[in-house]
Amino acid sequence: GAMGDTPLITYNDGVRVVHKRAVRDMWDGMTKKHQTDAEQLGAELATALGVRSPRIYRNDEDAVYMDFMENTKVAQAVRDPAKFAAVNTREGRLIGILDLMIGNSDRHDGNCLIDENGRPVPIDHGFSWARVGGRGRDRHRPEDMPEVASRSRFAKHYASGEGWGDGGFIDHDLTPADVAYVRQRLASMEPQFERLGRQSWYRHSEAVLRLIAARATGTRNQIAP
Repeated sequence: GAMGDTPLITYNDGVRVVHKRAVRDMWDGMTKKHQTDAEQLGAELATALGVRSPRIYRNDEDAVYMDFMENTKVAQAVRDPAKFAAVNTREGRLIGILDLMIGNSDRHDGNCLIDENGRPVPIDHGFSWARVGGRGRDRHRPEDMPEVASRSRFAKHYASGEGWGDGGFIDHDLTPADVAYVRQRLASMEPQFERLGRQSWYRHSEAVLRLIAARATGTRNQIAP
């Protein structure tokens, strides 16, 4: 991945994992630790939301082990009808919220898998929460997230725009119960954010969710159990 080295390791019992190490600091203040914290918290938040995502095993400040996702294909290798169908699944709707809440600028078709049931599996979250929590004109605000996450086809459920200057949150078909479900799952993650000293990321994600919630117009639940 762009974040760093990602060798696949196979253990004697047949279990396969990916070892991902950030090898250099990136733009927008994304240090190696930033990228690794984002990789961990992004995957853990996806799992908390009820989306299949690699389990993360943190072994170093700038490296993680994660599950190799068996029985999946990278979205780049899947025909368009299957990709479009995956976007409209419950998991696809949740990934859209995830990408906006975390400011994922890198959700292209190489950073999403499709499983054997046609459900999307998000991977690679290291370029999330960039320029969040800072001060001044260069920081990313919650209302900037439609533009930051404009590469995500999943985010189009809730946001418009293809890049800087033309994006914004839009009306969508989530219900208050759907929003309450996401809010509860995000709240369950607060201790993990605190443990890594990323409270500003948590507050940012909360603020983005409030902006999504303000445009909810649905009358039939889309994601709430």
